[in-house]
Amino acid sequence: MRGRNTVGAVRHRRRNSRSRRGVASIIGALLALLIFLVAFGLVLTEAVPVWMAQDEGALSRGVTGALTDLQATLTVQASTGAPRTAFTPLPLASGSVPVLAVPTVGSAEFLSGTPTGFLNISWTNATTGMPQFDNVSLGALEVQLPNRYTAPQSLTMEDGAVLTSQGTGPTMMAYPPAFSILPGPHGPSVTLTAVSMVGVSESVSGPGTQEIVDTLVSSATFRATANASIGPAGPFTFVIGNEYSCAWGGYLAATAAGAGLSPSEYTLTGPTSCTGSQPSFAIVSFSIQAIASMNLIVSDVSVSFAAGAG
Repeated sequence: MRGRNTVGAVRHRRRNSRSRRGVASIIGALLALLIFLVAFGLVLTEAVPVWMAQDEGALSRGVTGALTDLQATLTVQASTGAPRTAFTPLPLASGSVPVLAVPTVGSAEFLSGTPTGFLNISWTNATTGMPQFDNVSLGALEVQLPNRYTAPQSLTMEDGAVLTSQGTGPTMMAYPPAFSILPGPHGPSVTLTAVSMVGVSESVSGPGTQEIVDTLVSSATFRATANASIGPAGPFTFVIGNEYSCAWGGYLAATAAGAGLSPSEYTLTGPTSCTGSQPSFAIVSFSIQAIASMNLIVSDVSVSFAAGAG
Protein backbone atom coordinates (compact mmCIF):
# COMPACT_ATOMS: atom_id res chain seq x y z
CA MET A 1 0.00 0.00 0.00
CA ARG A 2 2.82 2.32 0.87
CA GLY A 3 4.55 1.47 -2.41
CA ARG A 4 1.51 2.45 -4.45
CA ASN A 5 1.26 5.75 -2.60
CA THR A 6 4.92 6.41 -3.24
CA VAL A 7 4.59 5.71 -6.97
CA GLY A 8 1.47 7.91 -7.17
CA ALA A 9 3.23 10.75 -5.39
CA VAL A 10 6.18 10.55 -7.77
CA ARG A 11 3.84 10.60 -10.75
CA HIS A 12 1.99 13.60 -9.29
CA ARG A 13 5.21 15.47 -8.73
CA ARG A 14 6.29 14.75 -12.29
CA ARG A 15 2.95 16.03 -13.64
CA ASN A 16 3.27 19.20 -11.51
CA SER A 17 6.82 19.71 -12.74
CA ARG A 18 5.74 19.39 -16.39
CA SER A 19 2.83 21.79 -15.73
CA ARG A 20 5.15 24.32 -14.15
CA ARG A 21 7.54 24.05 -17.10
CA GLY A 22 4.61 24.53 -19.51
CA VAL A 23 3.38 27.60 -17.64
CA ALA A 24 6.91 29.02 -17.57
CA SER A 25 7.22 28.51 -21.34
CA ILE A 26 3.94 30.33 -21.96
CA ILE A 27 4.93 33.17 -19.67
CA GLY A 28 8.32 33.39 -21.42
CA ALA A 29 6.63 33.53 -24.83
CA LEU A 30 4.22 36.20 -23.63
CA LEU A 31 7.08 38.26 -22.20
CA ALA A 32 9.01 37.94 -25.47
CA LEU A 33 5.92 39.03 -27.42
CA LEU A 34 5.42 41.95 -25.04
CA ILE A 35 9.05 43.04 -25.45
CA PHE A 36 8.69 42.80 -29.24
CA LEU A 37 5.49 44.86 -29.22
CA VAL A 38 7.07 47.52 -27.00
CA ALA A 39 10.15 47.67 -29.23
CA PHE A 40 7.97 47.78 -32.36
CA GLY A 41 5.88 50.54 -30.83
CA LEU A 42 9.00 52.54 -30.03
CA VAL A 43 10.16 52.14 -33.63
CA LEU A 44 6.79 53.35 -34.94
CA THR A 45 6.45 56.29 -32.55
CA GLU A 46 10.08 57.37 -32.18
CA ALA A 47 12.37 56.05 -34.90
CA VAL A 48 10.10 56.19 -37.97
CA PRO A 49 9.18 59.88 -37.48
CA VAL A 50 12.87 60.74 -37.12
CA TRP A 51 13.83 58.78 -40.23
CA MET A 52 10.97 60.22 -42.27
CA ALA A 53 11.65 63.76 -41.06
CA GLN A 54 15.21 63.34 -42.30
CA ASP A 55 13.94 62.03 -45.64
CA GLU A 56 11.48 64.91 -46.00
CA GLY A 57 14.25 67.37 -45.14
CA ALA A 58 16.40 65.80 -47.86
CA LEU A 59 13.51 66.15 -50.34
CA SER A 60 13.07 69.83 -49.42
CA ARG A 61 16.78 70.47 -49.94
CA GLY A 62 16.64 68.61 -53.25
CA VAL A 63 13.72 70.71 -54.52
CA THR A 64 15.39 73.93 -53.35
CA GLY A 65 18.60 72.90 -55.08
CA ALA A 66 16.73 72.13 -58.31
CA LEU A 67 15.01 75.52 -58.33
CA THR A 68 18.23 77.40 -57.61
CA ASP A 69 19.93 75.45 -60.42
CA LEU A 70 17.08 76.47 -62.72
CA GLN A 71 17.41 80.05 -61.47
CA ALA A 72 21.11 80.12 -62.39
CA THR A 73 20.42 78.53 -65.78
CA LEU A 74 17.73 81.11 -66.67
CA THR A 75 20.07 83.98 -65.74
CA VAL A 76 22.90 82.57 -67.88
CA GLN A 77 20.56 81.94 -70.81
CA ALA A 78 19.24 85.51 -70.64
CA SER A 79 22.69 87.10 -70.59
CA THR A 80 24.59 84.79 -72.99
CA GLY A 81 21.91 83.11 -75.12
CA ALA A 82 23.23 79.65 -74.26
CA PRO A 83 22.41 76.92 -73.69
CA ARG A 84 19.35 77.32 -75.86
CA THR A 85 17.62 74.42 -74.09
CA ALA A 86 18.41 73.07 -70.64
CA PHE A 87 17.11 70.25 -68.45
CA THR A 88 16.81 70.41 -64.66
CA PRO A 89 15.89 67.29 -62.61
CA LEU A 90 13.24 67.98 -59.96
CA PRO A 91 12.78 65.37 -57.17
CA LEU A 92 9.18 64.94 -56.03
CA ALA A 93 9.32 62.02 -53.57
CA SER A 94 11.12 61.45 -50.30
CA GLY A 95 12.70 58.23 -49.13
CA SER A 96 10.62 55.71 -47.21
CA VAL A 97 10.83 53.09 -44.47
CA PRO A 98 9.95 49.73 -46.03
CA VAL A 99 6.64 48.34 -44.72
CA LEU A 100 6.42 51.00 -42.00
CA ALA A 101 6.11 54.31 -43.92
CA VAL A 102 5.42 55.24 -47.53
CA PRO A 103 7.30 58.11 -49.20
CA THR A 104 6.00 61.66 -49.14
CA VAL A 105 5.06 62.60 -52.71
CA GLY A 106 4.99 66.20 -53.89
CA SER A 107 3.54 67.91 -56.95
CA ALA A 108 4.76 70.59 -59.35
CA GLU A 109 2.70 72.99 -61.43
CA PHE A 110 3.69 75.48 -64.09
CA LEU A 111 1.36 78.46 -64.38
CA SER A 112 1.63 80.57 -67.51
CA GLY A 113 0.13 83.93 -68.38
CA THR A 114 -0.76 87.27 -66.85
CA PRO A 115 -2.97 85.93 -64.00
CA THR A 116 0.16 84.70 -62.22
CA GLY A 117 1.61 88.21 -62.02
CA PHE A 118 3.20 91.05 -63.94
CA LEU A 119 6.31 93.20 -63.87
CA ASN A 120 6.59 96.74 -65.24
CA ILE A 121 9.96 98.48 -65.53
CA SER A 122 10.40 102.08 -66.65
CA TRP A 123 13.41 104.38 -67.09
CA THR A 124 14.65 107.35 -69.14
CA ASN A 125 15.99 106.77 -72.65
CA ALA A 126 19.63 107.87 -72.71
CA THR A 127 19.37 109.24 -76.26
CA THR A 128 16.01 110.97 -76.37
CA GLY A 129 15.45 111.73 -72.71
CA MET A 130 11.96 110.28 -73.06
CA PRO A 131 10.46 107.74 -70.66
CA GLN A 132 10.75 104.13 -71.76
CA PHE A 133 9.16 101.03 -70.28
CA ASP A 134 8.88 97.27 -70.65
CA ASN A 135 6.03 95.05 -69.43
CA VAL A 136 6.70 91.44 -68.47
CA SER A 137 4.04 88.79 -67.91
CA LEU A 138 5.34 86.54 -65.16
CA GLY A 139 4.87 82.80 -65.18
CA ALA A 140 5.35 80.74 -62.03
CA LEU A 141 6.65 77.28 -61.20
CA GLU A 142 5.16 76.02 -57.94
CA VAL A 143 6.13 72.91 -55.95
CA GLN A 144 3.97 71.62 -53.11
CA LEU A 145 5.44 69.24 -50.52
CA PRO A 146 2.65 67.82 -48.29
CA ASN A 147 5.06 66.74 -45.57
CA ARG A 148 3.61 64.54 -42.81
CA TYR A 149 6.53 64.49 -40.37
CA THR A 150 7.71 68.08 -40.88
CA ALA A 151 5.81 71.25 -41.79
CA PRO A 152 4.24 71.20 -45.28
CA GLN A 153 6.24 73.38 -47.64
CA SER A 154 5.53 75.44 -50.75
CA LEU A 155 8.30 76.62 -53.08
CA THR A 156 7.77 78.96 -56.03
CA MET A 157 10.02 80.26 -58.79
CA GLU A 158 8.94 83.57 -60.29
CA ASP A 159 10.86 86.24 -62.21
CA GLY A 160 14.13 84.48 -61.43
CA ALA A 161 13.46 84.41 -57.67
CA VAL A 162 12.79 81.44 -55.38
CA LEU A 163 10.16 82.01 -52.69
CA THR A 164 9.22 79.58 -49.93
CA SER A 165 6.74 79.14 -47.09
CA GLN A 166 6.32 76.45 -44.44
CA GLY A 167 3.09 75.47 -42.78
CA THR A 168 1.25 78.60 -41.66
CA GLY A 169 4.39 80.75 -41.83
CA PRO A 170 4.86 83.75 -44.11
CA THR A 171 6.23 83.63 -47.64
CA MET A 172 9.94 84.46 -47.72
CA MET A 173 12.36 85.40 -50.49
CA ALA A 174 14.71 82.42 -50.21
CA TYR A 175 16.88 83.26 -53.22
CA PRO A 176 16.53 86.71 -54.82
CA PRO A 177 16.60 87.46 -58.55
CA ALA A 178 19.57 88.87 -60.47
CA PHE A 179 19.00 92.43 -59.24
CA SER A 180 21.59 94.77 -57.77
CA ILE A 181 21.94 98.43 -56.82
CA LEU A 182 25.51 99.70 -56.56
CA PRO A 183 26.20 103.15 -55.10
CA GLY A 184 28.44 105.55 -57.02
CA PRO A 185 29.58 109.18 -57.07
CA HIS A 186 26.98 110.10 -59.72
CA GLY A 187 24.17 108.02 -58.27
CA PRO A 188 23.35 104.32 -58.02
CA SER A 189 23.81 101.87 -60.90
CA VAL A 190 21.05 99.31 -61.40
CA THR A 191 21.41 95.84 -62.93
CA LEU A 192 18.38 93.59 -63.41
CA THR A 193 17.57 90.38 -65.27
CA ALA A 194 13.80 89.92 -65.67
CA VAL A 195 12.60 86.46 -66.68
CA SER A 196 9.18 85.73 -68.15
CA MET A 197 8.30 82.02 -68.11
CA VAL A 198 5.88 81.16 -70.91
CA GLY A 199 4.28 77.99 -72.24
CA VAL A 200 1.29 75.79 -71.53
CA SER A 201 0.13 75.48 -67.92
CA GLU A 202 0.54 71.91 -66.66
CA SER A 203 1.12 69.93 -63.49
CA VAL A 204 2.92 66.71 -62.56
CA SER A 205 3.05 64.47 -59.50
CA GLY A 206 4.15 61.02 -58.47
CA PRO A 207 7.19 59.28 -57.02
CA GLY A 208 10.54 59.78 -58.68
CA THR A 209 12.11 62.73 -60.46
CA GLN A 210 10.54 64.98 -63.06
CA GLU A 211 12.52 66.86 -65.69
CA ILE A 212 12.02 70.61 -66.13
CA VAL A 213 12.73 71.71 -69.70
CA ASP A 214 13.42 75.37 -70.40
CA THR A 215 14.06 76.84 -73.84
CA LEU A 216 15.17 80.42 -74.43
CA VAL A 217 12.67 82.15 -76.75
CA SER A 218 14.08 85.67 -76.79
CA SER A 219 16.33 88.03 -74.89
CA ALA A 220 16.75 91.81 -75.12
CA THR A 221 19.11 94.21 -73.36
CA PHE A 222 18.28 97.82 -72.47
CA ARG A 223 20.79 100.34 -71.18
CA ALA A 224 20.54 103.85 -69.82
CA THR A 225 23.33 106.20 -68.77
CA ALA A 226 23.28 109.69 -67.34
CA ASN A 227 24.76 112.39 -69.58
CA ALA A 228 25.29 116.15 -69.54
CA SER A 229 22.42 117.07 -71.86
CA ILE A 230 19.77 114.80 -70.36
CA GLY A 231 20.90 114.49 -66.78
CA PRO A 232 20.36 111.41 -64.59
CA ALA A 233 19.00 108.26 -66.25
CA GLY A 234 16.00 108.17 -64.03
CA PRO A 235 13.74 107.68 -62.39
CA PHE A 236 14.03 103.90 -62.49
CA THR A 237 10.77 102.24 -61.47
CA PHE A 238 10.12 98.57 -60.69
CA VAL A 239 6.44 97.63 -60.28
CA ILE A 240 5.43 94.04 -59.56
CA GLY A 241 2.00 92.58 -58.88
CA ASN A 242 1.48 88.99 -57.77
CA GLU A 243 0.46 86.76 -54.88
CA TYR A 244 3.88 87.11 -53.25
CA SER A 245 4.11 90.90 -53.30
CA CYS A 246 4.75 91.06 -49.53
CA ALA A 247 7.93 89.00 -49.96
CA TRP A 248 8.97 91.16 -52.91
CA GLY A 249 8.29 94.33 -50.93
CA GLY A 250 10.43 93.16 -48.03
CA TYR A 251 13.21 92.16 -50.42
CA LEU A 252 13.18 95.54 -52.23
CA ALA A 253 13.25 97.41 -48.91
CA ALA A 254 16.25 95.35 -47.76
CA THR A 255 18.00 95.86 -51.12
CA ALA A 256 17.57 99.64 -50.94
CA ALA A 257 18.89 99.69 -47.38
CA GLY A 258 21.83 97.47 -48.34
CA ALA A 259 22.73 99.86 -51.17
CA GLY A 260 22.79 102.76 -48.73
CA LEU A 261 19.89 104.64 -50.35
CA SER A 262 18.39 107.34 -48.17
CA PRO A 263 14.58 107.67 -47.91
CA SER A 264 14.78 110.78 -50.11
CA GLU A 265 16.40 108.82 -52.94
CA TYR A 266 13.67 106.25 -53.45
CA THR A 267 10.02 105.46 -52.84
CA LEU A 268 8.47 102.12 -51.95
CA THR A 269 4.75 101.50 -51.78
CA GLY A 270 2.84 98.29 -51.07
CA PRO A 271 3.27 95.55 -48.46
CA THR A 272 6.80 95.01 -47.16
CA SER A 273 6.13 92.08 -44.81
CA CYS A 274 4.02 88.91 -44.85
CA THR A 275 1.77 88.05 -41.93
CA GLY A 276 -0.61 85.33 -43.19
CA SER A 277 -0.20 81.77 -44.40
CA GLN A 278 -1.83 82.51 -47.76
CA PRO A 279 -0.38 85.33 -49.87
CA SER A 280 -2.82 87.76 -51.47
CA PHE A 281 -2.47 89.56 -54.79
CA ALA A 282 -1.09 93.07 -54.36
CA ILE A 283 1.16 95.55 -56.14
CA VAL A 284 4.55 96.78 -54.97
CA SER A 285 6.14 99.85 -56.57
CA PHE A 286 9.81 100.68 -56.09
CA SER A 287 11.29 103.81 -57.67
CA ILE A 288 14.78 105.35 -57.52
CA GLN A 289 14.61 109.08 -58.23
CA ALA A 290 17.88 109.34 -60.20
CA ILE A 291 20.33 106.67 -61.35
CA ALA A 292 23.76 106.86 -62.94
CA SER A 293 23.20 103.84 -65.19
CA MET A 294 20.96 100.88 -65.82
CA ASN A 295 21.53 97.51 -67.45
CA LEU A 296 18.29 95.59 -67.97
CA ILE A 297 17.96 92.15 -69.57
CA VAL A 298 14.46 90.87 -70.34
CA SER A 299 14.07 87.27 -71.50
CA ASP A 300 11.21 84.96 -72.46
CA VAL A 301 11.73 81.30 -71.60
CA SER A 302 9.43 78.42 -72.51
CA VAL A 303 8.98 76.02 -69.59
CA SER A 304 7.53 72.49 -69.61
CA PHE A 305 7.93 69.07 -68.02
CA ALA A 306 9.61 66.32 -70.01
CA ALA A 307 7.19 63.65 -71.19
CA GLY A 308 7.76 60.28 -69.56
CA ALA A 309 10.04 61.62 -66.81
CA GLY A 310 9.56 60.08 -63.41
